Amino acid sequence: MPDHEDYRLYLEEKFKGLTQAQHGYFREVHDSLDAIKKETSKTNSRVNGIEDEIECINKDLTEYRFVKKHPNIMITIIAIAVIGIVFGLYKTFNSFTGKVNEVEEKITNEIRLMDGVSKETRGYVKYRDEMGFTDSVKVQ
Repeated sequence: MPDHEDYRLYLEEKFKGLTQAQHGYFREVHDSLDAIKKETSKTNSRVNGIEDEIECINKDLTEYRFVKKHPNIMITIIAIAVIGIVFGLYKTFNSFTGKVNEVEEKITNEIRLMDGVSKETRGYVKYRDEMGFTDSVKVQ
């Protein structure tokens, strides 16, 4: 029977149908693989973006981790800054009050001088020039 011509035609026809079915199946497999490849590419690009964001967040958190690891150093830095601010404000306030006291003293001296001056000479102001000579000038 295998030598028979009809049997050989029968087998060729069956194998031809089987080959066509396999080609169809392989086309379906290739189409599925192409779809999987597209989805994988999309997912990989999203994952890469998220990994970049995580790296940026980790860089931002390095200072926080340092503070968390060494709290005494940060407390010392804050204390030094506060002391510096307080000292600066104290010096500013003292210089301001010193200037106010100087102006107050000048005004007080001028009032004392005016109290001892007669009404005829009240429009004059005494001053010293570079050589140390005193003179008076009429103030208008």
